Amino acid sequence: MIKIMLALVLFVAVSAQTAEAVTGDSITVTGSSSVSAPADQADLQLSINTINRSLKTAVAANANAKAELEKVIGSLGLKAEDLRTTNYWMGTREDPISNSTKTRKMQAVNHSLSLKLRDLRLVGKVVDRLVEVSGVEMSGVSFSSSKQRTLANEASKLAVADAQEQANILAKAAGVKISGVREITSPTSSGGIRSMEARAAMAGSADTSIEVGELQISSSIMMVFKIN
Repeated sequence: MIKIMLALVLFVAVSAQTAEAVTGDSITVTGSSSVSAPADQADLQLSINTINRSLKTAVAANANAKAELEKVIGSLGLKAEDLRTTNYWMGTREDPISNSTKTRKMQAVNHSLSLKLRDLRLVGKVVDRLVEVSGVEMSGVSFSSSKQRTLANEASKLAVADAQEQANILAKAAGVKISGVREITSPTSSGGIRSMEARAAMAGSADTSIEVGELQISSSIMMVFKIN
């Protein structure tokens, strides 16, 4: 059994400023909030590596391995368009010769791909089936939510509400009234869900066990309110 443990965190950082201040004609505050949701889709980072003295042979072997990978994907009911090429490289490399200090030139081909799974229940089965394809390696798994934009927007709305509440508290304490908003930052995303390398150990024929952490989307926003 292969066991993959993942912790997922998505940070939507809007502003690095965190100060709260009341000046002569304004109040500056930073509102923050977060929402959480379970991940509902996954991306598997795959690569097909082949090597031969002949570049033509290495390319052909790589193409054959990709065809086998597509058959496996098709047999699991996955769509062909969910397998995408992210990088393709071929070139010469020096390989050490056994029991010698010398090396020899070999032709290598690397085809990097990303496989999107829209049903997390299939992740373990897909990972287990990948071992059937010669030359295919999995470097990591990343998880996300199909509702990520909606969640980020909700977190931003809550952050604005938090900033407004803080401004009202400060204004009341200072004996002034808020007359409007002078400045507000536009939400921008920085960072993303971490992709963690799979820690794998074969033990029997049971499906891979996946432990997925909760997806947390955080937002912070700085606002400047006019006062009188």
